[in-house]
Amino acid sequence: MTSVEVVKALVTVTNAFDPVPVPVEPGDSGQAVPGIPVTGADAGWLAAVSALLIAAGALVLVRRRRSSH
Repeated sequence: MTSVEVVKALVTVTNAFDPVPVPVEPGDSGQAVPGIPVTGADAGWLAAVSALLIAAGALVLVRRRRSSH
């Protein structure tokens, strides 16, 4: 097993991969670059919750304006 050590700005990084991997820039393989990965919540739920929060905020603003007059 080979090890490559890089010292830069007082930080030591040890790469224990054998062979050392070659960095690949996104899109170099000719394939489409993927979008944002799905991290949990479904987009439909997020849209519904967002709409409810916006509607609740609008309702609070309308009630405050009516009660101040």
